[in-house]
Amino acid sequence: MVRRDEHKDAFVSHMLENETVLQSFRNSIRNQGHQSCYKHFLDLITLAADATGMTARQMLRRLQLGLPMSPWYYATCRDYKRRIRWKKQHNQPFAELQHQYSAYCKLRGGKKRHRRWLDSLTLAAQRCTN
Repeated sequence: MVRRDEHKDAFVSHMLENETVLQSFRNSIRNQGHQSCYKHFLDLITLAADATGMTARQMLRRLQLGLPMSPWYYATCRDYKRRIRWKKQHNQPFAELQHQYSAYCKLRGGKKRHRRWLDSLTLAAQRCTN
């Protein structure tokens, strides 16, 4: 979540207007259900944050380090990588998905094509200056 001062009034009002979760939270306090109290409190916060735009998507590691995104690395590549990683983490077979990703990369040949395009631009620029 991201704190935004311009949204804090809407955030608080949304928390107070969510009667069902608020009532569940109060009941869990009365019953001294610590786990359910925590769960309902967290629900109140996350629902209010979602409703008021105070949530943030996780930034890509590459961007966190200040590195530019490669122009040949598209959303499809990112999606394949994300699905493969999820299958690995959950001990599910991922060989077929890995094969599809490799075939997609070979089909596109994006990195090579991009490098050739940059080389041709550099060569054309050199010819113009000579």
